[in-house]
Amino acid sequence: MTVVGARTRHVDWNAITSGSALYTADVSLDGELIAMVLRSPHAHAEIIDIEVTRARSLPGVHAVLTAADVTENRYLDYREPDRDRQILAAKVVRHIGEPVAIVAAATAEIAAQAINLIAVRYRPLPVLDSIEKSLARAAAAIHPHPTEKNVALGVDRSFGTASKHPSASRHFLRTAYRSSRQTHATMEPHTVKAHWRPDERCLHVWAPSQNPRLIHRDLAQLFGLAPNEVRLHEVSIGGDFGGRTQISSTEALACALSLATARPVALYQSRADEFAFTKWRLSWDIDLELGCDANGKVTDLVAKFDVDNGAYNQAGPGEMLYGSIALGASYRWHSYQVNGRCVYTNKTSASSFRGAGGYAVNWALECAVDELAEAAGIDPIDFRLTNAIAEPGETSVTGWSIKSAALRECLTTARREIGWDEKRKISGSGRGVGIACTIHVTALSRDYMLNSTCALDVESGGSIRIRSGCGDAGTGQKTLICQAVADVLDVPVEQISIVTIDTATTPHDAGAGASRGSFVSVTAARLLAEKARTELSALAAAHLDADIEDIQWTSGSARRGNHTIDLAQLVKLTGNGIYSVEAQYIGKSHGPDPQGYEDIAPTYSFAAHAVEVEVDQKTGIVKVLNVVAVHDSGTILNPISAQGQVEGGIVMGMGAVLGESLIFQDGRVVNPTYSDYVLPRASDMPNIKTIFVGEADNLGPFGAKGLGEIPLITIGPAITNAIHNAVGIRLKEAPHSPDRVLQALRTRDGAPQHAGKIAFRPERWWTAFVRQLYPRGLYQGMRWFAAHLDQRHPPSPIGTFHKPTSLSQALLLLDHTQAAAPIGGGTDILALETSGLPVPETIVDLTAINELKKIEMRSDGSLSIGAAVTLSELSTSKFFGSALVETVLQIATPQIRQSATLAGNLAQAKRCWFYRNGFDCYKRSGSSRPCYAITGDHRFYHAIQDAHRCQAVTPSDLATTLIALDAEVELRTVDTSRRVDIEKLYIGPGELGVRPGEAITSITISAKARQRVTLYRKLSLWHGGFSIMNICVSAQIDETGIASDLRIVIGSVAPTPSRERDLEKALIGRRVDAQVIDECVHRWLLRTHPLEHNHWKAFAAANVVREILSALFR
Repeated sequence: MTVVGARTRHVDWNAITSGSALYTADVSLDGELIAMVLRSPHAHAEIIDIEVTRARSLPGVHAVLTAADVTENRYLDYREPDRDRQILAAKVVRHIGEPVAIVAAATAEIAAQAINLIAVRYRPLPVLDSIEKSLARAAAAIHPHPTEKNVALGVDRSFGTASKHPSASRHFLRTAYRSSRQTHATMEPHTVKAHWRPDERCLHVWAPSQNPRLIHRDLAQLFGLAPNEVRLHEVSIGGDFGGRTQISSTEALACALSLATARPVALYQSRADEFAFTKWRLSWDIDLELGCDANGKVTDLVAKFDVDNGAYNQAGPGEMLYGSIALGASYRWHSYQVNGRCVYTNKTSASSFRGAGGYAVNWALECAVDELAEAAGIDPIDFRLTNAIAEPGETSVTGWSIKSAALRECLTTARREIGWDEKRKISGSGRGVGIACTIHVTALSRDYMLNSTCALDVESGGSIRIRSGCGDAGTGQKTLICQAVADVLDVPVEQISIVTIDTATTPHDAGAGASRGSFVSVTAARLLAEKARTELSALAAAHLDADIEDIQWTSGSARRGNHTIDLAQLVKLTGNGIYSVEAQYIGKSHGPDPQGYEDIAPTYSFAAHAVEVEVDQKTGIVKVLNVVAVHDSGTILNPISAQGQVEGGIVMGMGAVLGESLIFQDGRVVNPTYSDYVLPRASDMPNIKTIFVGEADNLGPFGAKGLGEIPLITIGPAITNAIHNAVGIRLKEAPHSPDRVLQALRTRDGAPQHAGKIAFRPERWWTAFVRQLYPRGLYQGMRWFAAHLDQRHPPSPIGTFHKPTSLSQALLLLDHTQAAAPIGGGTDILALETSGLPVPETIVDLTAINELKKIEMRSDGSLSIGAAVTLSELSTSKFFGSALVETVLQIATPQIRQSATLAGNLAQAKRCWFYRNGFDCYKRSGSSRPCYAITGDHRFYHAIQDAHRCQAVTPSDLATTLIALDAEVELRTVDTSRRVDIEKLYIGPGELGVRPGEAITSITISAKARQRVTLYRKLSLWHGGFSIMNICVSAQIDETGIASDLRIVIGSVAPTPSRERDLEKALIGRRVDAQVIDECVHRWLLRTHPLEHNHWKAFAAANVVREILSALFR
């Protein structure tokens, strides 16, 4: 029976897909208390005092802890010299969200009340929220201990023997790259449960991790417990990617409360907490100098970099050290010099992320290698074939010794399968192809990474149970272990079960990370199965009075001649009712070389990715069309798992290079939601062709090498290089968001980067003057005033919910109930409440009122749409033209469209991410507050025309189209009914001119408007995302192509949807050609007034306006 190498469904597939898998949140503990965390609102401040008396006296509160109440022991994290984190902030807080106090209470509501009763006095300190600020000569010290101020760790190393600088080479390149701040975005938020049992003297913990023993080790030392006094229990893991590889803070916080109360304690993080307060990938600023000779052979490499570590050391210094070595390991450099710093900043700590510190350096290097190949006039694949470390027996300048390698085959296969030679011929057309390759470690040669034990029990019925200390975060590691045992013992996988994580019942496992999970645990499993087979064969031989050499092992049985003894019988022969065995794998390891020159891994994997992209040169949107991913990972143990790892890594790498990045303002995360954080969506996925090449590796289990990280590392630079081939621009900063792409394209073309002229628009002068004052003290002054003199109370939550079945009932409730408001699907109001924004005390749900769910064609040809009609129903109605349907289909996702309603879409609040995500802004808290968008990140969702104090825009896409269709809104109260043009419905960004007690009941579109030609376009960061801009044009055009009636409405560019009457007037009644359109669009562009960083949006919008008008008059 051949099990290894077969397509085998994951052993936990049924449990995960049926919903029966047990995650931490599913664990039910009697008497469970709810934990909440008081987090610092400051990025950097001294704690003057903390008053907790009122919180502790609140009924239902069982514990309130501050730094004075918990151990002073520091987290171990990765490296002993880097320890600088404590469970709770003692004297200084160093990032927003740092835990200051924790509460355990009977309910979440009581815990929240207790948190609000804790009084903390802070003395703000200078905020150093960037590398540049931290390294400034006058900067304050974030930590007192570094040798160099605010540098957690520095590296300065030289490799090789050549003494020449790269600039002496025939072809020399100096370049720089800056990577993104990617977050893990795991499906399961951090959730921990802990229960200290004094009677057992055992701390029970439920905390998912791909490296359970690291969590176990750190908890034991933090609380001064023996290893056997801490027990991690098995739970399913909803993703890791390095985010749970080593301890975060949630584990210790829950444990501290349980130790204080001797009660089970649960700590749940929200999705916003995940984005704002958990770890993220280190961002790197990398300067490179490299050269090659006249024959295209590389010469020397010099690298300098700074890495943003955040406020505390977690994996930052270790990953920086690894990256500094990996950067010089993949090509045949004569010499390599590297100087780097891991820099403290007042931001949440960065830490482990899939790629083991190799992502950013490989992205920068592979892009630079493409640049160097171009300078030398050599095809990028040929250049790599000449220069990459690719042969067994080769040793890199950093000491990496290659055991097995098929990189040349990876490159040539990628070339053939992507159609490289033909597609390179259309360079500059907007379509292009790019290549990148990678060498990556399979584990690191450290004793703690290459030491794992696996255990096996055969029960009386012959079933097999494996016990492994690994944590399978979705990689299929449990399945591979079962396959290994099944293969050696020649039994079906279905005969095997597996227990993982549980530190009381499973032996030590090195855990996953640095692509070692399967390499280590499957090796241990193979040794285990071979040991079991040998021992059971010896048992059979003794029973049959035979030599062990005479025993054959087939189909899970020991055989000699006609005699067969199956597993159940063999267990009986032990006399114990169960057969148990353990086996340990200890790989060859060594300590780190002080100079960095070492063979750092047992073996190495290789990959080459070829990518085809399409770049919209009008908007800057990049679409990845095709990916050919060719991998040498030795023997593929399970093709299903392997393909999943490659495709998942590609998606994650696409996110890192095209969209994902945490945005910070004053040390605070601006985009802590899936609505604002640009993850790849299903509609963004390219065609992916995965090909495995190469031979079995002699060191790996069954010949396998690592695969989990290398796809992510390889895809990013291939996309960047493909963009260059497509449009001739070199993008040096990730992510390659549309603004950066379009700005680079305009630089390429020598086009202006600034839109709008207000010299002859005196109504904009005051706004321009105030904007200039913001960075000159106004912004900080308003923040100081708000913090010291104008305290606000948090808004009350929704109190009462009504769901009437008739319109009259609903209007009565709205008329007679104080602070009541109507809702449709609730997709926005619940998000507002979660964001801490004002919400009505009473909500009246209109979705059960049949009168509001009708779509009616009236006798005059007009169309009436009920306010509670869902977007999904709108998209499938036979009455609507293509423009309205297209508008709806580009809103959100099918799931949301099932709930969201017409009126709800029109009435949704502004999408400004400062307003939505807790920034104390003008619209959120009053006129004394600043608008954070003026100095913050305003590239996508803020105004480019006619904004004043607030820079937000109205987010409703339907509003744009309905204004273009001259729609009327019916507004009703108990006593009145009125109709208004939908254009007049809006009085501010996402703000409606609705009177108290009024509800939108229907929308009417006239027969005349329905007969016009109507077109719609939208620009967004992903399909279904909120608009960067949108436009709808609606016109009556005669047979000669002349418009007698025209509406042009642009959304998401101004506080309210902008009816462009000047454009309409200029185009009505005349023959329109490209020149006329260009002139009109140019005049519109001049009237814009963008902020500093959204001029690109004005140019993109102008291009979309030009495109849709051309289509209309074509």
